[in-house]
Parts: sequence; structure tokens; C-alpha cells
Amino acid sequence: MKSVVVKHFWKWFKLNSQAFLSLPKASPNRLQYWENEFKIHMAPYFGPNLGLDLLFTTDPKNAIAIITAYGYEEFFDQAEKIAEEAPYMKGWTFYTLYPPMGVGFMNPGCGEVRDFDPDELQFCPFDTIRDEGKCTLMVYADNEASIWKRHIAAVWDVVYNLLGERVTALNIEDIFLCPIETAPEEIQIALLPITDLPHWFIDENISGFIVDQNGVITRR
Repeated sequence: MKSVVVKHFWKWFKLNSQAFLSLPKASPNRLQYWENEFKIHMAPYFGPNLGLDLLFTTDPKNAIAIITAYGYEEFFDQAEKIAEEAPYMKGWTFYTLYPPMGVGFMNPGCGEVRDFDPDELQFCPFDTIRDEGKCTLMVYADNEASIWKRHIAAVWDVVYNLLGERVTALNIEDIFLCPIETAPEEIQIALLPITDLPHWFIDENISGFIVDQNGVITRR
């Protein structure tokens, strides 16, 4: 993607950046207007493989924009090239790829599935299967009723939120959810809370680029 082409998008974004900060309070009609505008302006630059997510905090003067590749590592470099061109914008911080956000961040799967508490999930760092650098992660739950197929998507959400987009894509091949009682005794005594998972993936565990509000681009 040519640099000059990407700059066209950022010019449009910067022109409207302060208006975007007011989106949480916008009317449904106004939200629909900006949704259509984003689709029109993003299509030539991002294509079908990249997205731009806006996250709003309790501070109405500040927000976060994340260029995501939806977990597909073959498009990470493309996402970073777009982020490199982001100019300074007051009130905005830009991330390439989703960084770790915490166990419950934007986790719709957890809210829609009964008998599922992400804080009760456990894993054993020694109970993983490595295949060409990636691992199959065994996750255990104490409540047997929660071992349902529809819970797997929620577990993926939890892991994605804890590790971030980059490290999940580069390190996790598959995830299995099992009742604790089915694990061998040596595994059961070594189980750790799922929130300890990031400590076992210390390399590349956050976003590739951050463009802060001073316009400084940092490769992490």
C-alpha cells in the first residue's frame, strides 16, 4: 500500500477527529451517518482484511483507535504500515493490533453464555501441545455444565483479551475446554488461573506500534 494513499485516509480522519470523540453521545441517525462514512472512506485503504475500531473511555476528550487484522498474522505488516502514517491528533491514541485488554474486556461471549465465569478458568503451562511454534492450549473449568461447545468461542475471547491480537495469532493454534476432573492429578495440582496466561507468553505480547498523543510512534 502506497504511503501517499494511506495519508489520504488519515487526512480525512484528522479532519473529523474531534467529531468522532462525540460519537458516544451521538443520536442513532448521526451514528448511522458516520458508520456509512467510515465504510466509504476505509474501503480503498483497508480492504476486507483490516479494520479500525474506536474505543471510548470515561474521559470524553480522549479515545483509542485500533487498526486490527482480525487475528490474521499475514496482514500484520499491512496494519503496521497504515499505523506508521497516522499523524498527531489531539485526544487520540493509535494501536496496531489489539493489545492485552484484561479478562473481561468486550467479551460478549461471556455475557451470553450461562454458567460461564472467565475468572474460574484455569490452565497448566506444562499441559500444552507444541506444533511448529504454536501450541494447543488446554483450558479447564470446575463446573462441568460449562463444558459446552458454545463456550469455546467465549474462551477464545478470554485468551484473546489476555494476550492481545498479535501473541494469540502467533502462539495459539487451538484451544480445548475440559472439566478439571478429567485431568491427571499431576496436571490438577499444577493448574493456574487463566489470568496468569500472559506470563507464559512474554515475547511480542503487545501491539506492534503505538502512536501516542504527542505523535511519537513506538515499535513494541
